[in-house]
Amino acid sequence: DYVPCRLDSIVVDAAGQVKVVPGTPAPNMARPPTLAEGETAIARVWLQGPTAKLGDINLYPIEDVAAQFTAPVPVADKLLPKTLAKLRNGQKVLIVAWGDSVTAGSGCGGQPQYWYQNRFGVQLHERFPQAEVEVKTAGWGGRDSKTYMAQPRGAEKDFVRDVLEPKPDLVVIEFVNDSWLHGDALTAQYDEIVKQITGAGAEIIFLAPHLVRPDWLGVQDPRFDDDPRPYVQDLRKYAASHNIALADGSARWCHLWREGIPYIIYEANWINHPEATGLQLFADALMALFPEK
Repeated sequence: DYVPCRLDSIVVDAAGQVKVVPGTPAPNMARPPTLAEGETAIARVWLQGPTAKLGDINLYPIEDVAAQFTAPVPVADKLLPKTLAKLRNGQKVLIVAWGDSVTAGSGCGGQPQYWYQNRFGVQLHERFPQAEVEVKTAGWGGRDSKTYMAQPRGAEKDFVRDVLEPKPDLVVIEFVNDSWLHGDALTAQYDEIVKQITGAGAEIIFLAPHLVRPDWLGVQDPRFDDDPRPYVQDLRKYAASHNIALADGSARWCHLWREGIPYIIYEANWINHPEATGLQLFADALMALFPEK
């Protein structure tokens, strides 16, 4: 037995009247309703399963829109110069996306066209059409970066074979399963990652992870502006202190509630596997690192 979720919109119509437009009930991944011409949504009401009484936690005022999310200033000229030069010169660029189940596309099943790294590759080619962009995936569900690197040579997952031997120009690193790391443990693990990948001649982008179910984040109210995980805070500091590019997927996900979107609707499994829209946010964060031409 279950109670469907629903995301309603509070709208103002062309005559200035305020009304509620109900969304369509769904077991998960509920979406806002389609509005009629002249209607403008000003807030959304999130009904997550059984709701005996509405409270503040159900209300998502639309204070901002996605287009107003403040993306970082492009840093590829400074932090990804070799990759950017190849893109501008019309050369082939090989990207390896290394990560866990998110990189392995678990939220989109057998639809790799929606995986963040493949969307990133397509968008990068659209921006630099003279270049050839190839993307390879090295993803392992349920594992962290340390476990992947510890596998013996020739195993099903082999860090050297999967990440280093293809001789990539760029490695995008996504490990929401590294979220237990922080402080000295994070520094030690990521020092080794950087040593091996840069030693193989590749540049690096760290991808700060998406948000997962609220209780895993240690929060009761899923509306917040900054990621509560020490891992994300320390990853940002590590990237900045080591002059490594960081695509801040976390910041993009934290902005969703200000757009009237409960972030959990972008989890295909309601836990930690982003669906197509959530993965596109990653691609957008990666593209924000590159200039327009």
